[in-house]
Amino acid sequence: MKPLLSSFGLATAAALLFTSCDTTRETVSTPPASGTLRSEASGVDTVTSFRRTFTQGATLYQVRTTGEGSMRLLSVGATQNGQPLASLRDTLDGEVQDAALIPPASGSAPAELIVFVQGAGSGSYGQVYGFSLLGNLLQRLPPLPELVGPASKGYQGHDTFRVVGHEVWRTFPIYAPADANCCPSGGQRTVRYTLQSPSQGFRQAGFEQSPTRS
Repeated sequence: MKPLLSSFGLATAAALLFTSCDTTRETVSTPPASGTLRSEASGVDTVTSFRRTFTQGATLYQVRTTGEGSMRLLSVGATQNGQPLASLRDTLDGEVQDAALIPPASGSAPAELIVFVQGAGSGSYGQVYGFSLLGNLLQRLPPLPELVGPASKGYQGHDTFRVVGHEVWRTFPIYAPADANCCPSGGQRTVRYTLQSPSQGFRQAGFEQSPTRS
């Protein structure tokens, strides 16, 4: 687990959406594709490539990345009742595509913050960065388990992710042995994951496959 660093400023949200969980309100801030902001810590200009905020009750989460190219800095923070609670930073080899909250199983538990990252390179292999708020600490969740068995057949990256209910869904095209990188012919597969606990991480709950559309 990466060490915790000092908390960072929170951005004002631009729009308010509701997730499927009645107790979790999602506040979405969509910045331009890239913009130059002045770093409060160093006083130098940095490029904010992704920013999004969420609220669950009195807790507000922020996800932000800075930098351009394949290597970027991910900053995640949480405040409660307007007071800084926890934050951490991590380096990414890729680009954040989206972020979401997994709603808690009970109304009093904190939601899990999930960040979806697309790796650099032609394969665009996806990664999931998960964070759980435990008291005044943000704990990094274990990564998704490696694809094995029938779920891995024909896999060559190009992942997309989304949160559906309490699950993370991972969808990717299926490649036949002779397929070029541009042209998968085997349809697509969606692998579903559930979070067992912050310490145990995710487990594969099943998968579905759909044929190529003609």
